Amino acid sequence: MTCEGKEVIVIGAGPAGCAAAYNLSQKGHRVTLLEKEAAIGGRTRTHRDENFKLDTGAAFITNFYPRIFALAKELGFESSIAELSRISGLHYEGRTAELNISSTASFLAFPFLGMLDKLKMGKWTAGLTLKRKQFDIGDPQTLQHFDARSVGEHARTHLNEKIYDFLIRPGIEPFWYFSCEEVSEGLALGLSAHAAGAKFYYFQEGIDEVCQKLTRQIQVQCNATVSQVTYTAGKFQVTVKGPQGEESLEADRLVLATTATVANRITSQLPTQLVSDNQRAFLQSQNYVANIHLAYKVPRLQKAPPMSSIFPCGPGNHALAALSFNRIKDPQRDTREHELISLYLSGEESTKYLEQPDEKIYERGIELAREFYPDINAQAEPYYIIRRPEAIPVHAVGRYRLAHAFQQEQKARGGPVFFCGDYLATATIDGAVATGLSVG
Repeated sequence: MTCEGKEVIVIGAGPAGCAAAYNLSQKGHRVTLLEKEAAIGGRTRTHRDENFKLDTGAAFITNFYPRIFALAKELGFESSIAELSRISGLHYEGRTAELNISSTASFLAFPFLGMLDKLKMGKWTAGLTLKRKQFDIGDPQTLQHFDARSVGEHARTHLNEKIYDFLIRPGIEPFWYFSCEEVSEGLALGLSAHAAGAKFYYFQEGIDEVCQKLTRQIQVQCNATVSQVTYTAGKFQVTVKGPQGEESLEADRLVLATTATVANRITSQLPTQLVSDNQRAFLQSQNYVANIHLAYKVPRLQKAPPMSSIFPCGPGNHALAALSFNRIKDPQRDTREHELISLYLSGEESTKYLEQPDEKIYERGIELAREFYPDINAQAEPYYIIRRPEAIPVHAVGRYRLAHAFQQEQKARGGPVFFCGDYLATATIDGAVATGLSVG
C-alpha cells in the first residue's frame, strides 16, 4: 500500500490494527480505526472492575519480542513494564513440580524426566540457541524454512515421546490451546531457540496499554460493526452499524486487521483486482482454535503459590490448558481480602462448552481448578468469563510458507487493500504488531 495523505479505514483495533493505524498516521494519512467491541485491545483487552485488572487474552511479553520493546521506548511506556516470575508448575497424576525454564538447576531437578532425557533435551536446545538469530517468531520469512512437519513429528524424530509430553507440549499448548499435532515445527523451534535466558514481563496497567498508547492520536470508533465493504470509482464505501444506527464511511485505502474469517467475509464483494484468488484461498483456509477464559474471585490464599501458573503435562488430552494466579501481577495482593485466579480451557474443551450457560462453564472450571490446586475453596466466586470461538490461528504445517507468500504478494501488488493480523505471523502480540507495522 503506497499512498500520501489518504483517507484510510482500519478495521479491527487489536495489536495489529492499532499498530497499522499508528504507522499510517505517522506517515501523514488520516486514519479512522473501527472496533466492534466496546473497547480496543482485541485479544489483548484488559478487563477492569472492583479495582482488579484482568488481561483477558495475552498476559505477558518476553525479551524476544523486539517490536514491543521498541514501541515502549518510542512511545514512552517502558516504566509500565515489570519483570514476571516464570516459575511454573507442571502437573502430572496429582503431583505438581516447579520448573523455571531459564534455570539450569531447576531443569535438572525436574522430577518427571530422567537424566538421559534431560541431557538429550539440553543438547537439542543448545543447538537451537546457537542458531537463534535465524528465528524470529514474529516473521514467517524466518520460520518458513522450518515448516515441513508438525511439532509432534519433529519431537518424536529428534527427541522422544516422553520429552514431547513433559516438556515440549507444556511449552506450547497451555498458551495457544491447540494440539502440537496440529501445528508447524517452526513454532517449537522458534520458541526453543530463545528459551535459554528467556525473561518474561507484564504491563502493570494491563497489556492493552500497548493498544492504548498506539492510538492516542487516532480517531477510534468502538461498538462499530462493519457489515459491508464495496469499491466504486476508486473509493471504498464501508457500511458500519453502531449504537446510533447505520452509517457509510468513505476511504481511499482499507486495512483489514481482523481474523482471517472476518476479513474474508468483509471483503467478499471486492473484485479479484483488489483481493486475489490466492489471497482469498489463504483467508478461507485459515483455521482457529477456541478458548474460554474463566476468572474467579477467591479469598486470599493463605499460602502464596510458589509459581505463577500450573500447566498439565504427560500423555493424553488435557481439558485444562492453564491455571494462573493473577496475584503475581497485583501490587496490592498482600492487603486484599480476595484475589483473582484464571482458568484457560483447552481448545477441545472450549469447543465443547462454548454454547453452554455461564453457570455450567464456571462449575466445570472450578472442578478442574481443584484437581490442580486443592487449596482453592468453595468460596470461589465467578468474576469474569470470555468466550472466543476464534481465539488463536492454527499455524498448521506449511502455513508459515503460505503466510510469507501472502505478505510478499500484497507487498508486490501495492494495492489499496492490506491485510494484517497474527495469522500472518505467529499468534503473539509481537507477531500481530509486526504485521501492522508492515503496512506501507
